[in-house]
Amino acid sequence: SLEGGAPREARFEDRCGRVVAIAGESRVVLLYLLAHRRLLYDRGRCHSPWVEDAALGVGLWGGRAADLPASRLNTVVARVREQLGRGDFPRDLVQKRPGETRLGPDLAGVAIEGWSASSMPALP
Repeated sequence: SLEGGAPREARFEDRCGRVVAIAGESRVVLLYLLAHRRLLYDRGRCHSPWVEDAALGVGLWGGRAADLPASRLNTVVARVREQLGRGDFPRDLVQKRPGETRLGPDLAGVAIEGWSASSMPALP
């Protein structure tokens, strides 16, 4: 769960000014974790933009993630993709392969606003 004051939505914006808001706590946390990894990758601070699904599970559900089926994360990814599609954004902005997930390479850039460094100190 998130500490008080955390964002309740994540936003995707395109260069034409279109915006789609992704709502739902687990979806927002997933996108935050993926965006954080993408920022690290873009800045040369990690070797890959892909995040292991096990690490995402811990970021989303804590220690009980190991007891949850893999389909739980797949459901969150599918819901994000559904909201992207309803906003006429490509669904594959969130990409999945066995055991890993990432924000796709078609993103021009990633910005994280409204989160303090202390709000999520342990990131995958």
